[in-house]
Amino acid sequence: MTNSAAHRSTACVLLIACLLGIELAITKTAAFGKHPLALSVGILFDCTVLTTALFYGLIARPLRLPVSRTVLFAVAMLRVALFMIPATLPSLQLAWPGLLALLEGSVLVITTFRLRTIIRTYRALRPAHDRQIALRGSLSAVFGQRAARLIVSEGQVIYYALLNWRNPTDLPTGATPITTHRESGQVALLIGLLGVGLIEATAMHVMLSRWSPTVACWVTLLSLYGCLVVLAIINTIQKRPSFRTDNAVHLRLDIRWEAIIPLNSIAAVIPIFDKPAKQPGLLNAALATAPNVLITLREPVVVKGIYGLTRTVTQVALFMDNPKQFSVQPL
Repeated sequence: MTNSAAHRSTACVLLIACLLGIELAITKTAAFGKHPLALSVGILFDCTVLTTALFYGLIARPLRLPVSRTVLFAVAMLRVALFMIPATLPSLQLAWPGLLALLEGSVLVITTFRLRTIIRTYRALRPAHDRQIALRGSLSAVFGQRAARLIVSEGQVIYYALLNWRNPTDLPTGATPITTHRESGQVALLIGLLGVGLIEATAMHVMLSRWSPTVACWVTLLSLYGCLVVLAIINTIQKRPSFRTDNAVHLRLDIRWEAIIPLNSIAAVIPIFDKPAKQPGLLNAALATAPNVLITLREPVVVKGIYGLTRTVTQVALFMDNPKQFSVQPL
């Protein structure tokens, strides 16, 4: 991103933050209590139309972003506006679902018209990549990389938590799997964590419902989503392991992290017996167990995470069921 683009993005964020702060302050005034309908409509207009116009003028148009980005931004800002405005008038409450349906329907229309592009890009990427990478790349062609990562992250949580349990292990032909669950006991530990989480979510819901049923509902939904994430991790540990090909190591650390590391970028693979101390460039990828292998790289590698997170690393610590099979020498 150039300096001018960074300055425009900063200005857009600051202006939108100031606007939202002003609109939120208005909802707390006595005038809002006297004229809730008129001011609610004004706040709804400012938080959606004006913020979307700022985004389009300062970011989307100069950077030539696809129209879908602006539509997605409008949907997000409408949701922010609905959260800010108190539930004061039934008529306005009834209008909100229609507005949401209109904007979210627009996203579906854009997706439908660009479906051919998505399918064509997916088919081009699929022979060389797994389903998840190919899907993210095809969605990036329409929605951009960040939006595609969010969409795929949400989709993979649902898919691996609820739908993928009977499918075979996802490995390319000729690849050597690098498993982590057979000797570590991490699946059993995660199942125990899941059970404890469900018990705590139930107890928390009972306690919070006495104070605020609405807050109890939202906290319970977040807890259940966390349980879905744990289920997805348990599934992907077994069904979507890391693997090695003739020229690269494909790290697939359940749904948390993934990276493709060329073999000639690996400087050393050494056994370790404890969790390494935190330091810049080190990713401890072991989950619910201590790592037993430390991979040191000759040059930094970008590791991609769930929900669009990224890290640049020079060392990766992880647990392998059979570390002796791993070597930097070609297969």
